[in-house]
Amino acid sequence: MQLLPGNIELSQNPFEKVIWNKLRTELKEDDGILGYKIPSLGLNDSTEIPSFIYRSKQYGIIVIDIVPSKIIKFEDDYEYWVKADGDEIYSRDYIINNYCNDITNKLSKSIKLYNKKTGNFLFCKDDKPVKSLIIFPDNGSGDFVKCEFISKYLDKNYPVTIKEFIKSCKTNDINQEQIDDIDSILEGTSVFNKKRERISEEKKTRNDLIKSSLLQTFKLDSTQRSVALQVPNGPQRIRGLAGTGKTIILSMKAALTHISNEGFKILFVFNTQSMYNQIKSNIEKYTIEEASKAPDWDRLLVLHAWGGRKKEGLYSFLCSQYGLSPKTLYETRNMSDPYQYIFSDFLSKKKDEIQPIFDMVLIDEAQDFPPAFFETIYYITKEPKRIIWAYDEFQSLNELKISDPETLFGTDKDGNPNMSNDSIKGQYEDGIDKDYMLPNSYRNPRKVLLYAHGLGLGLYSERAKVPMQDKYSWEARGYEIIQPRDKNKFEENDHIVVERPEKYSKNILEKLVDEHSKFSSNDIIKFKNFDTIKQELDSVIKTIRYLINNDKIEPEEIVVISLDKSSANSHFNYIRTNLNSYGVLCITPGFVESSDLFKEKGRVTLTTAFRAKGNEANIVFVINSQKAISDSTLRQRNALFVSITRSRGWCYITGNGPDAVKLKKEIDAIDNDYPKFEFDFPSESDYTRRLQIISESDKSLSNKEKTIDDILSEDVTLALLIEKAKGDPETFERLKKLMGI
Repeated sequence: MQLLPGNIELSQNPFEKVIWNKLRTELKEDDGILGYKIPSLGLNDSTEIPSFIYRSKQYGIIVIDIVPSKIIKFEDDYEYWVKADGDEIYSRDYIINNYCNDITNKLSKSIKLYNKKTGNFLFCKDDKPVKSLIIFPDNGSGDFVKCEFISKYLDKNYPVTIKEFIKSCKTNDINQEQIDDIDSILEGTSVFNKKRERISEEKKTRNDLIKSSLLQTFKLDSTQRSVALQVPNGPQRIRGLAGTGKTIILSMKAALTHISNEGFKILFVFNTQSMYNQIKSNIEKYTIEEASKAPDWDRLLVLHAWGGRKKEGLYSFLCSQYGLSPKTLYETRNMSDPYQYIFSDFLSKKKDEIQPIFDMVLIDEAQDFPPAFFETIYYITKEPKRIIWAYDEFQSLNELKISDPETLFGTDKDGNPNMSNDSIKGQYEDGIDKDYMLPNSYRNPRKVLLYAHGLGLGLYSERAKVPMQDKYSWEARGYEIIQPRDKNKFEENDHIVVERPEKYSKNILEKLVDEHSKFSSNDIIKFKNFDTIKQELDSVIKTIRYLINNDKIEPEEIVVISLDKSSANSHFNYIRTNLNSYGVLCITPGFVESSDLFKEKGRVTLTTAFRAKGNEANIVFVINSQKAISDSTLRQRNALFVSITRSRGWCYITGNGPDAVKLKKEIDAIDNDYPKFEFDFPSESDYTRRLQIISESDKSLSNKEKTIDDILSEDVTLALLIEKAKGDPETFERLKKLMGI
C-alpha cells in the first residue's frame, strides 16, 4: 500500500494520527493508496475535506471522516451538530455526501468507468462507486441509537470494527485500465492527457505511431504521486532523468499548495526561458481543474532566475525590492559563472537586509544553478525552509557527484552550514521522503535513452569513460546490476553489466512500432556519418521533407540540434534557406527569433543543445555529433546526451569527417549490447581526472582550455612547462598520478 500523508503532521484533530496509524496497519498488505485529505477536489477549506480517502482494486473508493469532538445533540433537522462545549458544527454527513457526489460526478465522465446508456458504473457491484464512513471517537455506542440519518458511522469502539467495514466494501476486481483512469481523475492529472486526435487504425505513418504512444492515460506513478501530492514540512530534493515528469510534478505541487494554503506566498523559479509559458500553463490547468478558478499570480510567482527589462525574473525582482540596479548579461560576459557572479554580488550588498517572504520555493532545473543562487533562496524562504529543488540527472555530467545542501546553501555568521546534509536524509513525519529519485522515463523510448546514456557517459569510448561508480546510482536511474552482484561500489577493471528493464521505460513507442507497423523499432534511433558537412546537411533536409510529406509529421514536432556552436548559425541558415524553398518554414531561437520561442506551429525548430533543454519533440535530429569525440572537456558528450533525450519518438544522429567514424564504432557497440551496457570500469587515475574536469563550470573550462592550447602551440612554453614540472617533485608526482604512471 502507498501512503500519502500530506500534511497530517500539522493536523489539529487528535484522533486523526491514531486512526491513520490504525489504517496503515490494517491495510498494509492491500495494493491501494491511502491519502490524508487527498484529493482536495478544489475545496479551499480543509475542514470540508474528509480525513482519509482510500483507493483499492479490491475495495474501490472509500471515504473516512473523523469527528474530533463528542457530539451531544442535533439541531435544524440534523443540519447542525452540537458539541459537548456547546459550539455547533455543520453536519459532517452532509459535507461527506457532497464530497462523495463530487467524486461520483467526475468518475461518470469516463467511458471506461461509466456506461452512459444504462447509467451504471462498470467497476462496482452496487452502482455506488464511493463508500463513506464517519467515525466518532469520543462518542459511546448508545449515543446515536436514533441517528439513522448518518450513512455509516462508528463510535469509540472503532478499532474493532473498522476493518470489518472496509471488508464490507468488497467490489468487483477493478482492471488496470480502470484503475489508471480512476487515479488520473482523483489526482487531477487527467487535465494533462493529450486531446484525442483522429489516428489511422492501421497506424501507417510515424505520426500515427507517435500520437498513439502519447494517448496513454496520464497518471502519476507511485513515486511521482508521493512527491506531487504532499507538502513537506521543510526542504526536499527531487532527482530524476530527463522525461521523468519533474516539471509537471513541481507544477502540481505549486498548484495544490496554492489552493490549500490561502496565506502562502509561493515562488516557482527555473532557468530555460522557453519553459515559462509551459510552467504557467501547467499550474493554471491544474488549479482550474482542482479549484474551478485561475491562480492568484500575486501569491504564486513564476519567475525566470535572472529576468530583464521585458520580463521580471528572480534576480531583477530582488534588485527592485532592495533598491539595486540589476546587472545585465553583457556585464557578466567575462565571468566563468554569470549566475554565481550576480547572486554573489547581491548577497555581498544586501545579505544582512534580506527578509524571508516566501512560504515555499520550488526550483526546476536546479542543476543549472550555483551556490550563491541557493544561498539567496535560503534567505528569502520562511521557516521551516520549504525549499523543493529538482535536478535533471545528466543535464550536467558533474551530477555524477551531486552537490549536497552544505555546499549549496551557504553558511551563517559562525561558519556553520545554513542547511545540513542531514536535512534531506530520511523522512518527515508519517513517511514523506526528504530526497526522491524518479526512475521511470516517460519521454524517451527505451532505445533512445540507452543511446543517450551510453554516449553521454562514454561507456564504449577510449578516452571519455565516466560511468556511475556505485550500485545505488544505477538502480535509482532505472537500471539493474547484472554483474557484479556482490559490490556496492565499483573499482578499476571490474567488469560491469547493467540492464534497463522495460518496466522503467513508460514510452510504448517501440512496442507499437513492432506490433502495428511496417517499421522496425531498431530504427527508432539511427546514426549516419558523412564525408562533408554539406552532405550531412543535405541528408537532413531530405529526411525532414520526407517526414513532413510522407509521414505527416507536423513541422513544429521536428527539432534540429547542432553540437557545433561556432558554426551553428551558418548551418542553420543553409537548412532554413533550403527548406524554405520547398515550402517548409523554420525558426532559429536566439539567432533570428526570440530565445523564448520554441516549437512554433508550422515551423521546424533549429537550435543548440543549451536552448533545447527543457523541451521535447516527436522527431529530433542531432547534427555535428562528431564534436563529442574530439572534446577533451566532455562538455560535448553532455550536449549529445541532452540533445538525444529531447526525443519522444524517432532520433536521427548525424556527423561528418574522421571523428564521425570513431563515433559510429561506439554506437555500433551500444546497439550490439542493447538493452544492456557491458564495459570495464576505468582506472582510478582516469576516473578521478575526468571527474575533476567535469566539475568545472563551462566558462572556467573554456578559459583553461584556451590557456593550455596557447601553451601547447609554442615549443618554448611547452619546454618551460616540462622543466618546471621536473624541477618541482611534488608537481611532477601529481602529474604522474593523474596520468596513471
